[in-house]
Amino acid sequence: MARINLEGISSTDREFKYEAFWGGTTGIRRYRPDLAQPGATCAALVAAHEEADVSSNYQKAVAAHGQLAALAGVPAQLAALQVQLAPFLGLPGQLAAMQQELGGLPGQLAAMQQELAAMRQQQQQQHRNSLLRLVNNHATWGVDSLVVLHKEQAGGLQPLGAQPAVQPAGDYPATSSQLGALMHAQLDALANFYDEDFGRGPAAAQAGPVTRIEQRRHLFALWVGAPH
Repeated sequence: MARINLEGISSTDREFKYEAFWGGTTGIRRYRPDLAQPGATCAALVAAHEEADVSSNYQKAVAAHGQLAALAGVPAQLAALQVQLAPFLGLPGQLAAMQQELGGLPGQLAAMQQELAAMRQQQQQQHRNSLLRLVNNHATWGVDSLVVLHKEQAGGLQPLGAQPAVQPAGDYPATSSQLGALMHAQLDALANFYDEDFGRGPAAAQAGPVTRIEQRRHLFALWVGAPH
């Protein structure tokens, strides 16, 4: 036997209290008019509400099971995603290294441009001296003046393209006859100016005094293109 307490039920309060004496339980259910059958007993009304609750809970459980089943594959998907992303995990460090390398490029390019500019200037001086050597090569011994060559080696004490002073103010021979009278001190000064050797190496030092000065004059004459 069971009875329903319908006290205080209104249109806005659709709950009813039932007491089941056979089970010693009580409960409150939301009253659903669609479950009420004409002439239904209290037990039938409670059973209908409980059956509706069970059906609703079952549907919720089925839906939750489906959601859990869908989530069951997430760990495997995450593992596969980690495998796919593994090659990209090192990208930040690689990008940082590339940025450092690229950051040094402007300085390297500037240094290369300076080197190329120096090489072009040196080639220009060498080309100019080649023409001047042709002029000196046609000079008559002891008569025609020698053309002064430009410094064609980068580095040293003098700038590229510089010219030494001509005798008697300087050491550069004005004529081929003066070239044939150059002394060691003058040849040393010209070697320092042009950043050339002109026979100052060990091979020239092994020769005798007379042979050595003649050898040095010969080397200087070859360098300026003068007859000798």
